[in-house]
Amino acid sequence: MGGGMNYTMIDVGEGTGGGMMKHPMAGAPSAWLAYVRVDNVSAATAKAKSLGATILREVTEVPNAGSFSIIVDPTGAILGLRQVGQRVMPVFRRNSETAASCSI
Repeated sequence: MGGGMNYTMIDVGEGTGGGMMKHPMAGAPSAWLAYVRVDNVSAATAKAKSLGATILREVTEVPNAGSFSIIVDPTGAILGLRQVGQRVMPVFRRNSETAASCSI
C-alpha cells in the first residue's frame, strides 16, 4: 500500500471486524478481500507457497496494526493472511465512542 493511503479499521470488540480504504486504482471495480487471522504471518505465507499458492503481496508490516500478506490459492481464490500486532491507536467502535484511521 504505502503512499500515505488512509485505511480505516472497524472494531467490533474482540479483534478487528473489518476495514476499508479508497480503491488504489482509479477506474478499477470495487472488491472485497477476506483475511484470515494467523499467529505467524511469515510462516503461514511460506506454508501456503509450499502448498502451491502464489504470493500476490509479500509479508508487509503495518505500523501499530500488525502485518499481512495476500496469496492466491492454486484454484485462483485470493485470500489475505493477517497477524495482529499491538494496537496503539483508536479505531471505529460500534458505539461510536472514538473514531480514527491509520495511514499505511
